[in-house]
Amino acid sequence: MKTNEWARLLAYVTGLVNQQLLLQNEYLAAENRILRAQLPKRLWLTDPQRCTLAEIGKRLGRKALEQVLRGETGDNSGMVPTPDRAEV
Repeated sequence: MKTNEWARLLAYVTGLVNQQLLLQNEYLAAENRILRAQLPKRLWLTDPQRCTLAEIGKRLGRKALEQVLRGETGDNSGMVPTPDRAEV
C-alpha cells in the first residue's frame, strides 16, 4: 500500500473509534444528568428518561453499552491502587 492509502485507512479507523467514544460519552452524560436530578430520593426513571437512555444505548450497541455500564474502558492506566489492586 502506498503512504496515501495508509493515511486514508488510518483516518477511517480513527474516525470510527472517535465516533464510538463520542456515543459512549453522550450516553454517560445523559445518564449522569438524569441521576443527579433524582438525588437524594430513590432513583426512578420517567418514560422520557428511559427513552433517552434507550436511544443512545441502541446507537452505542449492546456490547459497547455493557462495557460502559460495567465501567470498562480497556485502559487501566488511570486506576488508583487499592488494597485489592495494589501495585507490585
